[in-house]
Amino acid sequence: MLTGLEAAWFGGGVIWAGALALFAALLWFTYAERGYAGGHIAEVPLSRTWLVLLLLAVALGTVLRLTGLDLKSISHPEVYIPGIALPAEITEPPPRIGFIETFIWHFRDEPHPMGYYLGMWGWTRVFGTSAWAIRLPEALMGIASVYVINRLGRASYGVRAGVIAAALLAAHGFHLYWSQIARMYVPGALFGLVSTWLLIEMTNAARPRRSLEIAWLLTVLGGASTVEFFWPLLAVQMLWTALNAPDLANNRIFRVQLFGMLMVLPSLVHDVMLGGGGFAPVPTPGFLRDFFSFGFLFGDNSDLAPRLGGMAALALLALAIPLIVNGLRVPVNEPIDLPAQQLPARAPLWLAAAGACAVVAGIMLIAWQRQRAIAGLLVLPWLLLAVPPVAGWLRPWLGFADGWRRRLRPLFGLVPLLALVPALLLWTASHMVPVTAPRAFLIFVPYLLIVVAAGLAVLPRWLGLGVAALLALVFAVSIKLARAEPVSPRDYKTLALTINAQSQSGDLLFVPPLRWDYAPLFFYLQGPWPVAGDYALTLRRHPHARVWVPEVTESRIYQPPPELKESLADYRPVTTLTAQNFRATLYVPPAE
Repeated sequence: MLTGLEAAWFGGGVIWAGALALFAALLWFTYAERGYAGGHIAEVPLSRTWLVLLLLAVALGTVLRLTGLDLKSISHPEVYIPGIALPAEITEPPPRIGFIETFIWHFRDEPHPMGYYLGMWGWTRVFGTSAWAIRLPEALMGIASVYVINRLGRASYGVRAGVIAAALLAAHGFHLYWSQIARMYVPGALFGLVSTWLLIEMTNAARPRRSLEIAWLLTVLGGASTVEFFWPLLAVQMLWTALNAPDLANNRIFRVQLFGMLMVLPSLVHDVMLGGGGFAPVPTPGFLRDFFSFGFLFGDNSDLAPRLGGMAALALLALAIPLIVNGLRVPVNEPIDLPAQQLPARAPLWLAAAGACAVVAGIMLIAWQRQRAIAGLLVLPWLLLAVPPVAGWLRPWLGFADGWRRRLRPLFGLVPLLALVPALLLWTASHMVPVTAPRAFLIFVPYLLIVVAAGLAVLPRWLGLGVAALLALVFAVSIKLARAEPVSPRDYKTLALTINAQSQSGDLLFVPPLRWDYAPLFFYLQGPWPVAGDYALTLRRHPHARVWVPEVTESRIYQPPPELKESLADYRPVTTLTAQNFRATLYVPPAE
């Protein structure tokens, strides 16, 4: 029986071996498919009018996302970005400057996929860790999403729907809000959009296109390493392929999707190891109401957010539902039956399955005491490989379903499935494990907007213009509210900058040890020396030092520890600085 330390070392070796096998499988797949170059896929060019409207939408999205990028205070999740010089052994998270310590800490302790943080480690090494620098990637990806949603909407429903979808996303207050925060949700949504667009391009090709397949695999790898809910999106993409492939057992695109699923399976197992989920609110009908109201257009992101009232929320839903229903009736520009193409080589699939199994086994060894359920995931790679032959065996028994599939063709389009199925399934599953956080569902919002755009694009001219004008007004209000909404309920920036201005050389800052709610202060603080323990001893060593004591004021559970207060019993408070839900009191020695 291995000890904990031995299991960690052995498990780490198995993980690296599996990762190398997965990398080798990707290279093998690339080499084996090198003969398929493909050609350019013809598409209808944009007219001058629609091109100008698209450029205006992209320009609007750019201005909104880059304006005031660093004005709002940093929130505590944003200080989890690697490279920020936090004081060691004082804050949670700890400082993570080097790549190895960043990798180890996020692999072991961070409940979100670690790919985003590893990417941000490289970004901060080049561009620094100012508020502007760490929020810029999200803003740029938000801008890119405006263009990509146009390409996806155009491929699925035509030019009008694509441009309208781009305009809706550019002015979407909820998407704008998260485009200006150093979190993984907007990057994850972009990966989802790109992977969906590439998948449609793959199906429109008359013959295999290696460049599209490799790009899709890399995009899926990036998405699954960025957000947890990329998995439902990938599963629905595979469901769509299964619904539209006459012979799933011999469908090339489905084999490529299986390869992608095997490549990113370790990320899912890592999420299970860290026990993600369970921190979101209990699901309510109001959550679905807000999702189908243009994708949380007026989503509440903090206790300070201006909330939409009950009747106003119902009015917004009443505006959205007819457009969604109308969009679901619009035929999608997708092949009814996916084209038959030569199958990819089998050997890379088997190597990827072996590599994924090795990574799962390594994670199981490391996390055996934390999550023994991981052992059951060892069979997943082989179950995935069994799907094509089982589908071939079941094909004669499922022929009756083909007629229903053709009758319900608009609902079985890729974009409608992604707009409806993941959100409904996750909301249902949340009754067992709560995961209904609006920010996590941001990855599904663009598809709902495309369906809305399709419904708007086919309305009669004057009715369409009237609805478009009403939507412009509603979305403008969402922009205003998103601008006013703080990133954090605590104004760390104002308080820290005020302390910097009033601090003197030799000042001390007493804080509780390893508290995440105090960590953002150190993003801005440049003056007092932080102390997170042995407060009385520190005062004896520095008898003439002034002491700053910051306190979170929004809840009693955030009060400083008793030993901190006791150490300052003889000190005199001389001033108190206040900010939103935060304050700092300056204490001076008794002799002063």
